[in-house]
Amino acid sequence: MTSTDDHGSCKKGKTFRCMHSDEAIKMLLANNPTRYSIKEIATLTNFHRNTTKKAIDRLDELKSIGSGNYTNYYLRSITDHYRIIIDAIASSTLLSDTTGVERLFEKFGYNMVENNLNEIITKEYTEQFTHDTIVESLLHLKMSYPFVDLEEDEQGELKTSVDFHIEELNDAENEVILRINPCLCQGDANENYCNVVIGALKAGLELACQMYNDEVTHEARSEQGCLYRLKGLRKAEDELIPISENEQILQDFL
Repeated sequence: MTSTDDHGSCKKGKTFRCMHSDEAIKMLLANNPTRYSIKEIATLTNFHRNTTKKAIDRLDELKSIGSGNYTNYYLRSITDHYRIIIDAIASSTLLSDTTGVERLFEKFGYNMVENNLNEIITKEYTEQFTHDTIVESLLHLKMSYPFVDLEEDEQGELKTSVDFHIEELNDAENEVILRINPCLCQGDANENYCNVVIGALKAGLELACQMYNDEVTHEARSEQGCLYRLKGLRKAEDELIPISENEQILQDFL
C-alpha cells in the first residue's frame, strides 16, 4: 500500500505529488545531470524529507557522491547526458541523409567548447600564455574537455572520471598521439561520439592551449579508451619536448 506521503493528487505548486515518490525522483534526476542532496530533492518534488530518504534507499539505480550530510545523488552521469543529446541529434529526420553527418557532429563538439570558453578566454589570458612546450600546453586541453565527471575512488577521494595519456610524441612531425580513457563513446562503435570529441579537442587546442593544428583524427578504439592523433601542432616557437625526455609520462601510461 502506498502511503499518502508517497502518492497524492496534483495540486498547484505540487507538481509531483500525483506520482509515487520513486518515479518522481527518477524523473527529476533523469532530466538533470546535477547532483542533488536529499533536502534539494525533497524541495523540488515537494515530498517530505523522510519520504524522499526512504525512496532513495529503495532506488538501487541511483548513484551518489560524498558521504553523510554531504551526500549528493544522481541517476545519470554528465557524460551519459551528452550521449543522450548526441543520440537525439543522430535520430533526427533531418539527418536521414548521412552526407555531412561526420562534419556536423565535429562542429557540434567544437561549438560547444567554443561557446563555453568564449567568456573565459580573455585578451589578458592570451597575452599572458607563456607555456613553451607542447606537454605543458596540453594540460589546458584536459581542463577544456567537457565530457568529464567527478567520481570517488576506493578511499572515498574525489577524482576525475577521464584520464588523458600521451601515448607518443613525434617532434619531427609536430604530432601527439593522445589516449582518452574512457572516451565519450565508452567503447561503443558509434563514430558520432568520437566525431564530437574531435571537434571538442580542436576547439580546446585553439582556445585553451593557444595552439594550431592541421588535423585531429580518431585512430583506434579499445577497452582502454580511444586514441586521437593531434597532427601538425604548432605555436610561434614550434617547440616540442623530445620523446626521450618524456619517458616517465609514457611509463605512467603503460
